Amino acid sequence: MNTFDPVAKYLQPCARGRVRVERFTVDHHESMMSMLRPGCYVAEGDYTRLFVGETLMMSDTYMERASNIIAVHEARGRMLIAGLGLGYVLVPILRKPEVAHVTVVELVPDVVDLVEPAVRSHVPGDKLTVVVGDIFTWTPTEIYDTIYFDVWADICEDNLEDITRLKRRFARRHRGWMGAWEEQHLRAVRRRSRREERAWGGY
Repeated sequence: MNTFDPVAKYLQPCARGRVRVERFTVDHHESMMSMLRPGCYVAEGDYTRLFVGETLMMSDTYMERASNIIAVHEARGRMLIAGLGLGYVLVPILRKPEVAHVTVVELVPDVVDLVEPAVRSHVPGDKLTVVVGDIFTWTPTEIYDTIYFDVWADICEDNLEDITRLKRRFARRHRGWMGAWEEQHLRAVRRRSRREERAWGGY
């Protein structure tokens, strides 16, 4: 079974340029309050998060596991991932015997400098290539069995335009599963919104 390791197992608090990795603690009150936000429950405990500037890009809370588990499940063969983050999703993917190689495209060089060495020391082997680049303009050099896009800080319907654009861009560069962070949830939200708009339009 491929499990998510707490980021604290392989990455210490650090900073470079506009990027910082820091620990944070969720106490009992904060945990209870998180239950009021659907899909955002965070158990009491210690966690790690990644900031780029003042934008929270990722953490290793339950929500991150739940919203990224599909990428771990689908990962196989030669895989392309857009977005390195904390390496939280990458670690269990690299451990899968079905995965031959993973290419990660990360926009922010300082994220690569801080996170890549920690991931490599935690998951030894030669299955990882990390490239600094913008997934919207980066040119792939091969066809991938699995592609996963995870470059957004927030779950927002606006992401669907980016997802559609990326899927079209890589349509001829994959021969298996291709998906994006919370894509199915966002599409369901959009379908519901459109149904409600049509229903209200009848009044």
